Amino acid sequence: MTNIKEFSKFAESLKLNQKAELINEKGENLINDIYTDLFPSNAVKDKVNLSNTTILIGRKGTGKSTIFQKSMLEQIDKSTVLPLYLDVKTIYDRATPVLQYEDEIYISKDELTKYLLYKNFIKEVIIEIKKRIEKHLKFNLIEKAFGLDFEKIQSIQIELNNIESELDKVFKKIDVGLFTNIGEELEFTNTKEKNVGIEVSKLPKLNGGVKSGKEQKVKNEFNTVFLNFLDIKSLLIDNFLRIKDIIGLQHLYLYLDDFSEIDLEAQKIFVEWFIAPLNNLSENFIKFKIASYRGRLFLGKIDVSKIDFIHLDFFEAYNIYKSVSKMEELALDYNERLIKNRAKLFFKDSDFYDYFDIKKNELHELLFEVSMNIPRKLGYILSYCYESNLIHDNKITKAALGNAAQRYYEEITESYFESNPYITRPFSDKINIANQTNLLDKIVNKQKFNKQTIAKSRAKIFNVPDQPTSHFVVNDEFSNLLNNLELNGYLSTYNKIKDKSNISSTLFALDYGLCRKHNLNYGRPKDSEHRKYYSDSRFSLNHVIREHFNSTQVLKCSSGHEFNFELKKQFEMYDMNCPTCMKDGSINKCEITVSNIELIERIKNIERTSLLQVDYDEFRILLALKQFSPVSMPTKKLGELTDYSYQFIAKRIPKLMELGFIEIDEEKSLVVKKEHYLITAKAKERVIDPITTIIREKEREANKDK
Repeated sequence: MTNIKEFSKFAESLKLNQKAELINEKGENLINDIYTDLFPSNAVKDKVNLSNTTILIGRKGTGKSTIFQKSMLEQIDKSTVLPLYLDVKTIYDRATPVLQYEDEIYISKDELTKYLLYKNFIKEVIIEIKKRIEKHLKFNLIEKAFGLDFEKIQSIQIELNNIESELDKVFKKIDVGLFTNIGEELEFTNTKEKNVGIEVSKLPKLNGGVKSGKEQKVKNEFNTVFLNFLDIKSLLIDNFLRIKDIIGLQHLYLYLDDFSEIDLEAQKIFVEWFIAPLNNLSENFIKFKIASYRGRLFLGKIDVSKIDFIHLDFFEAYNIYKSVSKMEELALDYNERLIKNRAKLFFKDSDFYDYFDIKKNELHELLFEVSMNIPRKLGYILSYCYESNLIHDNKITKAALGNAAQRYYEEITESYFESNPYITRPFSDKINIANQTNLLDKIVNKQKFNKQTIAKSRAKIFNVPDQPTSHFVVNDEFSNLLNNLELNGYLSTYNKIKDKSNISSTLFALDYGLCRKHNLNYGRPKDSEHRKYYSDSRFSLNHVIREHFNSTQVLKCSSGHEFNFELKKQFEMYDMNCPTCMKDGSINKCEITVSNIELIERIKNIERTSLLQVDYDEFRILLALKQFSPVSMPTKKLGELTDYSYQFIAKRIPKLMELGFIEIDEEKSLVVKKEHYLITAKAKERVIDPITTIIREKEREANKDK
């Protein structure tokens, strides 16, 4: 093997957050060279380029940002479309109001604070759009693309100045309206809760007790004030249309990245007061391109029949073919194109396939299985193989890829998900995660049991090599209960099938690394004789799902009436209203709550004894530093590794330094003239090690059951 550094650079290019542009030694953008479309003939990219509002849906690492980069680069070369990119999560973080408290408790979930944040968010988005257009003007991009003279450029700047001027006037009125209306409402609030002092920017200080009973009133006041003062058409759309006429534009494309990273209430405000008006009232001028996760998207009054939805995860992307064999064929084709396109850039002295002791066809099938064709995940796994094999002058084997997949599962998927209950977060946020982890354990144990019984079976259907137990079947009624596990990478939707009772069901595949950890063979028999392998009743886990949620969760109203979880679907038909309360003449909504006393006590105990003082985002920053320790890193690199913007990282650095969890690498910072950070022993002891210990304890408990 020659020049293994080429392989390392290749893997890193896949691994890094793709919002970080790939640039060669000459400073040239490599997006045109490395871009690989999910479908042949660039079908996904071409659809994004159409003059329709488009939504990309896929898990982290599926390449949404890369598709946006490629699309924007092509739009810049046109003279009919102006593309503008907005990192929604970064803007949302930047919109956080300036707060002052009487104590040190962080109350970001306070309803009043939340709506002030949403107000700032809308304003920041509009300002960001103005800045982006001005940036194009500054670098003569608009002038070059559209052939404009100085007078027209000045006219555009005037319209942009009008936007900012009107924006200031409107939001001053909104500020006064919000504080006047909400202040009057809160003035008469009788509450025993502790008052908080809130100061936003330079506005007058407002003292008031904000309790849950007033949440709806605060929301109503917010909407009333916005309705009275925020006319998005006159403020933004009319000015945009005048710019359109000056330039001769056909469309303005707004690329909204990381849209799913903001909470549901923020999405509702953003859609109702910004996206929907611009999408519906701009005379077909403004089109949105939105990156989202499945199940974390609010569209409100936007006409979904006029939206192009593009799915990037395996099943959702290829399901149109209604044949799992065809879907797998397309997935393998994409995997091969992804490797070959990028290999042309990175391998000069060697060939990608030279580093493997695996046949080419088998290799691509294995790479698909370990990564589900998620490029970033594939990059991590190949990087791990570089560390475990190539630097020791050993080719990469099937076992090495399996070990790398297990390492990814343990260090990325499992540690991030498992750590959430142990970070100081609101109790209500922990219940679902702990409950889902408990469910996952039951699924894995059932598959272990299936492995044992299949090994003893004489049935012809199980006469296959390795007898895999990586897949299982769940009725479609229950499949949505696994959305959280799927979004976080524990499993993937693989196919839609009919079970033994001819009921519509979903075939799920457990993560390859998870299977490797628990000694479950991965695979799906592909020959015609065994194509119904997973249709066997033992792989139906409906009873496991049903019993779990019935034993750990109930439907409960505020009056204390409880109902079995399996009635959830019937309750949804009646808007979750409590039938017992309705008989008494009152209306109360039922909510899902934990009923497992043991589980509740476990979580409460963790919350009481936790020494951690960081939230989940800060934990990810520390984990990235730990994984590369003793190498120090700047904020930009940390952003690439954690999928956060460098601005987001920079906001968290002061707190982590104050806690003594990170420190500046002074020697390196002086040399490169940019601050680099190191994780401290204190962070390892109080944050990383406790979580690692908990995970190991769970592993030991699982091994005892084997």
